[in-house]
Amino acid sequence: MSRQVHRHKKLAFFVVMVLISLVTTLLLSEVLLRLFAPDWLSLRMKELTAGLPYAFGSDRDWPAVKVDGNFRCFEPNSNFPVRHLEYDNQAHIDEFGGRWTPHKEGTVLVPFLGDSFTFGLGVEDGETYVSLLSRLSEGRFLNLGVPGSALHNQNDIVELRHEEFGRPPLYVFSFFMGNDFCDIERHYKRQAPQEGGGPREKTSSFDRMNQLVYHDNLLKRIYVIQFVRGQVLRFMNRNASTFTLPIFQICRTDKPYLATTQEFFEKELERLRRLATELQFDVLFILLPSEYQVNTTLMKLKARYYGIDEAVLDMTAPNRLLARELNRYGIRFIDTTDCLRRNERLDDLYYVQDKHLTKYGHQAVAECIKEQGMMDLAKMASR
Repeated sequence: MSRQVHRHKKLAFFVVMVLISLVTTLLLSEVLLRLFAPDWLSLRMKELTAGLPYAFGSDRDWPAVKVDGNFRCFEPNSNFPVRHLEYDNQAHIDEFGGRWTPHKEGTVLVPFLGDSFTFGLGVEDGETYVSLLSRLSEGRFLNLGVPGSALHNQNDIVELRHEEFGRPPLYVFSFFMGNDFCDIERHYKRQAPQEGGGPREKTSSFDRMNQLVYHDNLLKRIYVIQFVRGQVLRFMNRNASTFTLPIFQICRTDKPYLATTQEFFEKELERLRRLATELQFDVLFILLPSEYQVNTTLMKLKARYYGIDEAVLDMTAPNRLLARELNRYGIRFIDTTDCLRRNERLDDLYYVQDKHLTKYGHQAVAECIKEQGMMDLAKMASR
């Protein structure tokens, strides 16, 4: 009996020593990583700890008007909070169901359609680039940006509301190269699951664990966990780019994703051309880049984090594709990418974690548009 007790004590002692060794190793690793973190991990920790120390904010409760289940507009004359770790704003909606912009009464409407960058997540009503441009124009620039939307949704709005807007002579479409291709592709994939490639629907246990590590206020601050997560991502991205931001998917020259999404974009562009012909309006595109297309330093750090060789990344590929397709359809466009790259406050254009444009970023975009074609835009709107 005493021999058995002795064995149990030895086993318990062994287990305790192993646990102590593991805890000591983890603590030592945490200290070393905090002191000597690789640059890609330092960037990751900076992103994760940006803003307030707790998570809040959602667009699920924003008041919206829908037709047959499809978004038509925000509830006219409403207002609601726009919150994230890095900002807390109030959005005011005008009588057309778009975000408020400064304007003169009785002037021709110029609808701006786009996603959350156009809507202005992260800034006040008067700080969006649409509002800043509206102050310079005789027309009324209507901010119809809808977070999460893309060209297929925006074509729906034009088709549904053109008469309501008084048959405006010009529509301005803002195309965010960071994820709009992906959003259009995902729409067509849902319509016809057999079509297209692109990113899969994220439902695996790894995805659920990834979300936990990303959102938990304690886990996301532990260097060891984020280091291990980075190594797992690097392994998983060797043969695919599933676990990356969309911009890194479409800019990989060794993967066919951009070519795959092109066919879906062309369908919506052809639909827009038909609408413009039938309803007799002009079209202007404003191309908005991802932060990683204008900030080379951040792009390189994020590529290392993902384990992607910089040699296979062409961050200007979306620009060239859009320029080629828009020229083919005779659609005018303003590409703000090069202008933003030259900005002296490059690190201040986008939020650290959220990645939307800051107040200064909207100012920079407005300046770029003004420099490259604001006068032409005013002429087109006054026709």
